[in-house]
Amino acid sequence: MTRRGCPTAGSSRRSTLRRETGGKSGGPVARGNLIENVRREQSQVDHLLDAAGEVLPRQQRDANLRPRIRKAWDDNRQVYGIRKSWRQLRRWAVDVARCTVSRLMAGMNLQGDVLENVVKTTISDTSAPYSRATG
Repeated sequence: MTRRGCPTAGSSRRSTLRRETGGKSGGPVARGNLIENVRREQSQVDHLLDAAGEVLPRQQRDANLRPRIRKAWDDNRQVYGIRKSWRQLRRWAVDVARCTVSRLMAGMNLQGDVLENVVKTTISDTSAPYSRATG
């Protein structure tokens, strides 16, 4: 690294930059924005792959769990929330953490049926005589 965190000539960022611009400097995107975009794209991909470029076990497990979570949710009329879906998976002998079910359900935009609280109000009878309780 050189001054101010700029990469050296042989670094992967610069080679990625050359690849993105077709080997030319000063493409249609400003250099600073292009470097930032490359960094952002790389960080989005890095968490999916290990050092050898293979898919991480978590990603594989998530891919296997998503259809099971969807099935548990669909089989129960799409009213099960995180806790009940997790319990259903446990009954099916799927060993999974509740927080994992929560994360995957949020990622699939699945949620349980939310019961609306009924507001109970007292409707007074105005024709009834008023009585004050004396103590």
